Amino acid sequence: MQPTDGTPLEVTLDALARRGGPRADQARRALDELGRALAAAAHWPPPGDDADRETGRLIGDVLRRLWAAAGPAPTAAEPTVGAPRTGDTEPSVPASRSPAAAASTSGSVPAGGPGRGRPVLAAEVDALVAQFLADDELAAWRDAAPPSDPAHCWEWMWLTCLGFPDRQATRWRGRLARLGEGVAGPPGALVPALPGVGSAGLDLPCAEPDAEVFAALHAREDDLARLVTDVLSLAGSRASLDHSLHPARAGKHRLDEEGQQRHYREHLLRRLREYADERDQGGRLRRLVVVDEAVRSLFPRPLPAPGSWWRRFAERSDVLLRDRFAGHDAEITVPAGPYPPCWPRNSKKSTSPNLDMKVASDQTKRRHHVEWVLRVAYRVGENTLDGRVIYTE
Repeated sequence: MQPTDGTPLEVTLDALARRGGPRADQARRALDELGRALAAAAHWPPPGDDADRETGRLIGDVLRRLWAAAGPAPTAAEPTVGAPRTGDTEPSVPASRSPAAAASTSGSVPAGGPGRGRPVLAAEVDALVAQFLADDELAAWRDAAPPSDPAHCWEWMWLTCLGFPDRQATRWRGRLARLGEGVAGPPGALVPALPGVGSAGLDLPCAEPDAEVFAALHAREDDLARLVTDVLSLAGSRASLDHSLHPARAGKHRLDEEGQQRHYREHLLRRLREYADERDQGGRLRRLVVVDEAVRSLFPRPLPAPGSWWRRFAERSDVLLRDRFAGHDAEITVPAGPYPPCWPRNSKKSTSPNLDMKVASDQTKRRHHVEWVLRVAYRVGENTLDGRVIYTE
């Protein structure tokens, strides 16, 4: 980053940081907003392929250089634009610094805490929650029952964004990333940490599978282990979630009801062990669908918008199943479109009406349409099983 006159941009920014006056203050505020906007881009969406990760790396490099200035050992976690330093002789009015931008690219919280400025106050989180609940554009994809304490409210808002249409999700993630000082966490985190209110954040996708998941799969099939680990992480989070796995009652159940998180985890792990212990190839494919059913049977409340993060997350299951079924006398059908959905080859219904769940249609949903897949339909040799879906009446 080199200006046309040959002076490094970092030196120019350092000089600007020392300037006084309204114009310099305005320029520093503009740079701070740029840093925060780039930080939001670094956080969202979580990195995908190699090209996407390279883009994230370049954003991080821009941020590090943007906040670097001439001085002793500046770091990405300590932006220096507008920050007073020992030896300053020219008066300046410090602009608010942006650890949100810097920490999001550094991937860690520096020793001594994330940022040395004023911590985010709980009242700021409370005020943002009130605005979040008052935004009418979000009503169709937002649960109206947030947690009570600021740390959990912070996590709940980020996680609720996962079900929003892309435009609203981008807008609100940007507002959350700009909340204040102290936002930290690795790039791609679903919830950046906010130590000022006691939130450790949530990072997906997982780097290491859950120990119980790893053991259940006999230390094999890392892609499946990571998918299940991510689902269990979501199940243990502050997201507004339902599940449809219960041996005694049909329908869906709030995951925050007493005992439901434990039940969901135990049920999913049991299915995983049964799959891993199955020796017959056809039986393994059938049991894999049952594992996948448990994964898909965790879903946000309300159901997510088309194109949302949750919809893309569900596609991980599609890819994994198609990979496992390839090369065998077997096939899967992911029910979609008008309800009731049909097998593609014989036009027969591909789901079970007595197991499907219906939800009311509204202005965001088409009537008589598949809204969420709870289980794919499959054929393994001569064995077939219908799928399960949530659909609009």
